[in-house]
Amino acid sequence: MQRSRLMMWVSGVSRGFRGWRFAAFALSLLAAYNLFVLVTLFAPTPNAELQEFADNFRQWCFGYEAGSANIHYVINYFVGPVLLSALILGVWGRDLKTAAVRKPRALLAPATSALALALAAGGLLLWMSPPRATVAPGAIPDFPAEILRTARQPQNFELTNQAGEAFRLTDYRERIVVITGHYSHCNKT
Repeated sequence: MQRSRLMMWVSGVSRGFRGWRFAAFALSLLAAYNLFVLVTLFAPTPNAELQEFADNFRQWCFGYEAGSANIHYVINYFVGPVLLSALILGVWGRDLKTAAVRKPRALLAPATSALALALAAGGLLLWMSPPRATVAPGAIPDFPAEILRTARQPQNFELTNQAGEAFRLTDYRERIVVITGHYSHCNKT
């Protein structure tokens, strides 16, 4: 008995992926994704939290600095969904057209499901974004990584900065210093 229920479930899922409903769902989800990206890039934000999220999204996802975005990032964000949409239309286009002609209202269920999923994902993204730190005017903010403080004194060293000037760690005594060393090879790192 359980095997037949499992087979019915697998058959139902398989039918969903073969039919026009999956195509309508996927195309609606891709459209919602592109709409989210466009709104985040260009729409004014009503409050500070959304503004901070949009600024971070523009900077990290599009290389947006001082009014200009890295065109390669923008192309990556939009070409992928467009190509995927073309593939979906190539595979399920005839079924979608038939469904749209025969029962156009039936397209609302997968489109609504995709929109609900996109809104839930967007809400989760906003909920997961870090809260904006508020500090009273003139107050010193808390050090966010208190557990990373170390009692060991680092050895002094000398390095060369981007301008070719030498600097020593001792030049920054009594200040918070973060030193990073990385190698960036492509535009994704």
